[in-house]
Formats: sequence, structure tokens, C-alpha cells
Amino acid sequence: MSISRRSDGNPANTYKIAFWILPSILVLILSTLAGGCFYLARGSAERHELERLTSPDGKTDAVIASGESVQGATGGPSMEVYLVPFGQDLSGENRSLLVDYVEDSHDIELRWHDKRILEVRYSAAAISDFRNYKYLNSKQGNEYVVEVRLSPLSDNTSLPDVYY
Repeated sequence: MSISRRSDGNPANTYKIAFWILPSILVLILSTLAGGCFYLARGSAERHELERLTSPDGKTDAVIASGESVQGATGGPSMEVYLVPFGQDLSGENRSLLVDYVEDSHDIELRWHDKRILEVRYSAAAISDFRNYKYLNSKQGNEYVVEVRLSPLSDNTSLPDVYY
């Protein structure tokens, strides 16, 4: 396909078309690259493990981690809860809960009710991403599921004051 052929045959019109098409293609390519960089930066935020609590059967660790959130309502510190097989490092795919804003890291508490039910207790938090179950693989290769329950400590609002 050639953009140099116009019905009037005027070469000046050919340059007009090239003047609009080439910058448009360049903008499209740059915006695609910028979007990819944002996605990579979002997934590579440094995490700091704050607490690790092993399940009663010793097969699963529930981990609270913090890091700088690129997303989130405040763009500030975020808290994440991960479920991983015992002793395993954190990875983004094992995240069960993302808290965009919490006033104090001590406001989030983990508690195992039994070997397959984890309760996440909090006083005031803005939770943007939550899944109430997680499939994990044991070292023997057996797949099992852990249920995650959210438990606000107050019967009133559980959102932080900055949201009001």
C-alpha cells in the first residue's frame, strides 16, 4: 500500500498525509511503551515483610508486607497480605489482599482459625483488592485452598477518616 498516490496527483498532498500519519504512529508507539513501563514499575515495588504467621498445620504462611504503591488512593504506603507455602518467598501472584491506605501498620492483624481459614482483622483501612480464597501447592504437589475472611474491628465505619 502506498500513501504517495492521490487522486489529484499533487505531491504536496502526499507530504500532508505523511505529516499527519508519521507523528500519529510515533505517538501510538510511545504511549504503548510508556504503558508497559508503568505496568512493570507497578509490579516491581519493593516489599518489606512485616509479619509472617504460620498456619496450625505448618503448611502455609500468611505474610503482611508493605511497600510503596503506585496505584492506590493516596499513592503512599500500601499493605499487602500474601498466602504462600511455608517458608516460600513473596510473589505478586500469591497476594490475597491489597490495602491502599492504613493509618498504622499495627491496625492489621492476622489470625488462623484453623489450618485452612485465615482471618484478617483491621480497625480502619481502604481495601482495593481482595480475594477470599487462595489455591496453594504443598511441597508434595498437592493443591489445597485457604479461605480468607475480613473482620473490621468496629461496627461503625471501617474506612479511614481521610476518606470522609
